[in-house]
Amino acid sequence: MTPREARTGDAARFETVAWEAKHVDGIRVVVATPAALYRLKRDTVRAIDRQDAEALRQRAFCVTALAIAP
Repeated sequence: MTPREARTGDAARFETVAWEAKHVDGIRVVVATPAALYRLKRDTVRAIDRQDAEALRQRAFCVTALAIAP
């Protein structure tokens, strides 16, 4: 199943999304990596997700995401 065909909740699960820990106001939070966000958003049907994916793709820290297989 491609991400475009997946229903909400089918494309990814919390346990399978790459993450990193950040500290916000002294509190440790877990967030998806930019590469993971790119993979989640690049093939969706929503225009806003495709725009987000393009913005992530253009950022230097996400260039390596393009080389990562889905």
